[in-house]
Order: sequence, then structure tokens, then C-alpha cells
Amino acid sequence: MHEEIRKLLSPLNNELAPLRQMAESLIDEDSLIDPATGAALISRRTKIAPEAFACVIYPGMPHEAITRYEEMLSDGPSFSLTIPDAYKTILSRCNGAEILKMNLYGLPPSMCNNPPLLSRSSRQPLDLATANKDWRRAFQPDPTQFHFGGAYYSPEENLAYFLNPDGEVEALRKGKLRVNLWPNFESFLSDELSRLAALYPAYEQSRFELRQSWEAEAKTKKKKPRNKK
Repeated sequence: MHEEIRKLLSPLNNELAPLRQMAESLIDEDSLIDPATGAALISRRTKIAPEAFACVIYPGMPHEAITRYEEMLSDGPSFSLTIPDAYKTILSRCNGAEILKMNLYGLPPSMCNNPPLLSRSSRQPLDLATANKDWRRAFQPDPTQFHFGGAYYSPEENLAYFLNPDGEVEALRKGKLRVNLWPNFESFLSDELSRLAALYPAYEQSRFELRQSWEAEAKTKKKKPRNKK
């Protein structure tokens, strides 16, 4: 199974090398390929949830599927989805990822159908079209910036990532508050994955404690006697 996972990760070279290196470092005995989606599910985290993984990498999409998605998800004059060539190249090797609370958005297979519909019946990457139509608004980016992902920033807040026309990557908080600017995708991944790796143990512990609290509350409610009429 580990060889199958490494094979799926092998296209993650050049600007995606930091993503491959981090994913490979997390491979453990519980890692597997999802039979429903072909995604690599790496490092099961039962403290968070029984089916939670620290890293999920989706296999790349054919170029023709990316073009078809662009066309179907463009809504006339009100919204036109244009995926930069640089990100199309990434999608052809990795159709989105979730790693250490970083999300790289992709093309959910259900949104590639006609008509496109969001589905929660199986694992899918977060939707690029929805991100660029709706989610970007709170961060107030420049119209030329492409919203391709986001990540954990604090217990109260997430960051949004934007690709600039010149290849720079910018991280914004809500209200157009810049957190960082990187000259290219590789340096962005390298810095952010290092930041998130340092934060992940505390995040995981907080989710474990929250889960314990929910379970204790549910048991209390279950044991509570009903009022007799």
C-alpha cells in the first residue's frame, strides 16, 4: 500500500515538492488509498475522529476535464471562472489536498457532472468555483487574484490564499489584511507547511478535548430521566 501512495505522490515535484515531502513524512501503517476516490489518506487521527487523516491528497485531473469544469461553472456575465495556467498545471498532478489544516481547492467530481451538484456522499476537494464566486468576498482581494486555498491561522480564524498574475502567493485575513507574500508557490508551501506542522499538535489536542466534551454531554442527556406526566 505504501508503494501505491508513493506512486500517487510522485507527480508532486518542482513547485509541489514541499507538499510531497510533508505527505511522505506522514505515511504510517494506517495510511491507505481511498477505494471510492483514489485519494491518498495519510496518517489517521482518531483523536479528532475515527475517519480523520492529517493528509488527504487527491489524484490529478485530465486537462480536458479542467477545461470542461471552467466552462460549466462559469455563470454568464455574473461569474466567469478562469483558472490560471499555473494552477491548471497543479490540478493535473494534484486535484486538491487537505494537509495539516491547509486546503488546496480542486474540482469536486460531482461538480464536473451536468448539472454540477455539490455532494457530501464521498471525500472531495473543496470547490474552486465556489471559492472564487463566494468565499473570496470576506477577504476583499484584488479582482485579478485567484483564490485557490486556505488554512488554519488561529482557533478563531482561517487564512485565505490567493495566486497573483505574476506567480506570487498572498495570504490574507478577512478584511484584506495581508499576513504574508511569497515570490512563488514552492516557497509558499515550504513556509506554510512548516508553520502548520508546528501548530498541528495543539490543534489536534483541542479537537480531542472538544470531542470528549460533546460525548460527555451526549451521555448526560441520554441518562437524564424523562419527566413523568
